[in-house]
Amino acid sequence: MTPAQARAACDSGLHALGTARWLLTKLIENLTPEQWMHQPRPGMNHVMFNVGHIAFCDCGFLQFCGGQSSAVPAEWESLFNMGCTPSANASDYPSPQEVTVVLKQVRDDFNAHLTSLPDARLLDPVKNDMLVDIVPSIAHLPAFMTMHDGTHIGQVLSIRQALKLPGVLGME
Repeated sequence: MTPAQARAACDSGLHALGTARWLLTKLIENLTPEQWMHQPRPGMNHVMFNVGHIAFCDCGFLQFCGGQSSAVPAEWESLFNMGCTPSANASDYPSPQEVTVVLKQVRDDFNAHLTSLPDARLLDPVKNDMLVDIVPSIAHLPAFMTMHDGTHIGQVLSIRQALKLPGVLGME
């Protein structure tokens, strides 16, 4: 892959990531705080976990490609890291408003960092041993993140269906 191809791959991935973010925003924008905490079964991820997890992971993804964000509070690791069991208690979590502000800020930080990197830097490997076999370079990271977001968007869609909420794309 050439540096110009790496930039094209990165830009394409960032576009897909933006589309996934648009859908997630549509899915959560009118939810009540109670709906954010709905678990179809005890222990299942609720909207709060899914959205907080995406924000928390975005901060990690940013660090894997040499960037930093101060948007994600340190205490979120125990709430939203991979492997956490979601609590049914809303008081264990920040407010939905706080989570959505952090979600937007850390993704803005990520996009700004990748956009600012020289094309040749996009060929560097991500700094994470778990991703080395599936994300061959920084240029490939946005595509992986889109898949990660899609996994959690699917969970939010399932929660919306369990709550019998209407669709958001004009299809009921």
